[in-house]
Amino acid sequence: MLRESVRTVGQRVTAGKDALLGFSVLRQSVRRLIYVTTLLLVAASPVFAQTGPSGGVSGSSRPSSRNLPAAFPALEKKATAAREAGRFADAIALYRKGVAMRPRWDEGWWYLATLLYESDQYNEAAQAFRRVVALRSGSGAPLAMLGLCEFELGRYDKALLHIRQGSSENFPDNPELKHVVRFHEGLLWLYKGEFEAAQEILDSLSGEGFVNEDLILGLGLSVLRIARMPGQISPRDSVHDLIRRAGWAELLSAQKNFTEAEREYHGLSVDFPDTPNVHLAYGRYFLRRKLEKEAVEQFEEEIRKFPADFMARLYLAYLKLENKQPAEGIKLAQEAVQRNPRFPMGHYILGRLLLDSGETDQSIGELQEACALLPDEPKFYFALSRAYTRAKRKEEAERARQTFLRLSQQAEQVRGGGLGVDETVSASDSPK
Repeated sequence: MLRESVRTVGQRVTAGKDALLGFSVLRQSVRRLIYVTTLLLVAASPVFAQTGPSGGVSGSSRPSSRNLPAAFPALEKKATAAREAGRFADAIALYRKGVAMRPRWDEGWWYLATLLYESDQYNEAAQAFRRVVALRSGSGAPLAMLGLCEFELGRYDKALLHIRQGSSENFPDNPELKHVVRFHEGLLWLYKGEFEAAQEILDSLSGEGFVNEDLILGLGLSVLRIARMPGQISPRDSVHDLIRRAGWAELLSAQKNFTEAEREYHGLSVDFPDTPNVHLAYGRYFLRRKLEKEAVEQFEEEIRKFPADFMARLYLAYLKLENKQPAEGIKLAQEAVQRNPRFPMGHYILGRLLLDSGETDQSIGELQEACALLPDEPKFYFALSRAYTRAKRKEEAERARQTFLRLSQQAEQVRGGGLGVDETVSASDSPK
């Protein structure tokens, strides 16, 4: 049923420019409805709950009756009525008066912030969310919402920081809000050129049924390694068809509809054979299917057409690592690192190949560089710990192991318990 509904959306979107523009407006309306519904539900739930002395949960912070202005209870009642009736402008004005009377009224600040967000008043909403964060430290939803405001304001570095912090700190168990926050995190990684991180998030959302036009375009941008936001791709752009078709192919692949995905990727490689990263994306699809021969053919075709490419070389080196052929993979990994020395996965794969070849000291240097470039990736420290152990550097090996354990636990919290430490070690080390 989900696959059919997604396919229907795809048919509507590809029907023509008018359909695309119409879908864009519809998408924005639906997205805003999801936002406001989700946020108000979260605000009404125990998002501000505290653990009491006995370990139980106490209610949200309410203004003390001591020194409470006489007009406050009536004002609060009017604000609630206006909000529940959908009279947001009136509710905003009333909540502003309420927090002016009671500056530490966290629930009032939360409602004010979410209503301002829904009204596209992102700068003021961000200020209100900052007040909630200050009043309720350790609560994830206000931090994440602050990040969403900053996203709308174009403050992308701050947005990514606060979204990631909010996702890891006591985040509400609300799937809709989690989807929205993760989606924006994926777009932010995409904009920063961190294509693997972006694609991992967007693929995951696709598999969970979170699908919209921006996600399809985001997937296309990520597999083609184009650092732009979906909103920057107009239906009138010459590259729009290429990007959307690549995104649609990857969406089908992420949803494990492999028959349709392969048809789409094959068509893409035929229609755009001389476009950078098309064969790379097709090869990655085959790698997901564990069709190594076909993957290698596509990676080698990418290198043949674009000799400066580094990612296809890195995938080939990774396959040599997986097949326990380190000597054959080292040259490929070295070439990849030379072409892009700032890509941490290159140093990681080269480090592991060197370690498997018995070049322990060189391996340590590459793995240290990988950790320096991406200091919050657990598996880098796991490999570095192995290399230190091989070199009989016990204290450094233990420090690296402890860092691995700490980062793995943090990553598990962000994922909501998706992968444990043992699973993190055994998960694929592909440069995905």
